[in-house]
Amino acid sequence: SRGLGDVYKRQPEDDIVLEMGDSVHVPKTPTGVTVIGMVASSGTIHWIKGKNVKYYVERAGGYTRNADKSSIRLVRANGKVEKVSTGFGRVEPGDVIIVPQRIKRQTDVFSIIEQTVSILGGMATTVYILLRL
Repeated sequence: SRGLGDVYKRQPEDDIVLEMGDSVHVPKTPTGVTVIGMVASSGTIHWIKGKNVKYYVERAGGYTRNADKSSIRLVRANGKVEKVSTGFGRVEPGDVIIVPQRIKRQTDVFSIIEQTVSILGGMATTVYILLRL
């Protein structure tokens, strides 16, 4: 949440221009669930009582190829963060579902072999020079 001081720090180009007849509605309680991260289309989805994390992720277009399904976080409207699995997690209005990116740990075998050969070659050269002394 932003304080009153944040309003004064804003730039004029950030202002929303209202015209005659426009109205602004600020609901007392949130009516949506925000899904962000590795989903096809991040955004806010209308909250429906009893729906779980899987429902909202599917409504956001599903997971992308790089989604880490085992590390999903549910940030409650009160700020509490919970780790949840896809099919579970009671979702309430104002909650945010975060689907992080999977970290790929690739082992480049050829690079390891190249480095090993280089080190061994350097050691062999050093031993050869020492033996020649």
